[in-house]
Amino acid sequence: MSARVLSGREVARTLMEEFADDPLIGEEDASALRQPDGERFLAAVCSELESSPEDVMRWIDHGGASEFSPRFWTLDPVDGTKGFLRGQQYAIALALVVDGKVSVAAARVMWDAKNRAS
Repeated sequence: MSARVLSGREVARTLMEEFADDPLIGEEDASALRQPDGERFLAAVCSELESSPEDVMRWIDHGGASEFSPRFWTLDPVDGTKGFLRGQQYAIALALVVDGKVSVAAARVMWDAKNRAS
């Protein structure tokens, strides 16, 4: 995967491009971004990822797998949305599950020490 993994949305895009046949189970869909009050956040994500709103929403919706598969990815942007928008800390956990066992797992924590709570 690219070293430019900036957010869960970037991870979803990369998985969809590199592992198109693998389902992705995530906790988000793009329904909130389709609402008028989601426009600002969608614009920020599109700007960060240099992508169209349609592509961003398609990547996020790709994480909506709900049927069992012997091989799937699971993605959890832990406390990611607000921290990401503020340019502060956020974390992303990702795992590849094959035949019920975790084959690969990774976590990425972005931490901005100057915005750290005292």
